[in-house]
Amino acid sequence: MSTIQVSIIASFSRESRETELHLCSGLCGASESSELWIGSKTEKYMLVFPDSYYSDALRERRNKGNMVAAWDKNERVILVGQV
Repeated sequence: MSTIQVSIIASFSRESRETELHLCSGLCGASESSELWIGSKTEKYMLVFPDSYYSDALRERRNKGNMVAAWDKNERVILVGQV
């Protein structure tokens, strides 16, 4: 199994006091963002490219948050954000 590295970059504005988190990975180009999903029972995670939702059924499943983990069909994954 290969290891996927995802970096978390936090930016802070002194003026507005707002903090933003950005997720970055060498596997995702600037014009090819993907989504980071993490297991609901385990600490495993996966990157999913939006082009993977090639059918209406998969797109609907993603939009309802009912995604199945790639490593176990009984585990669901939770959307963390864009990478």
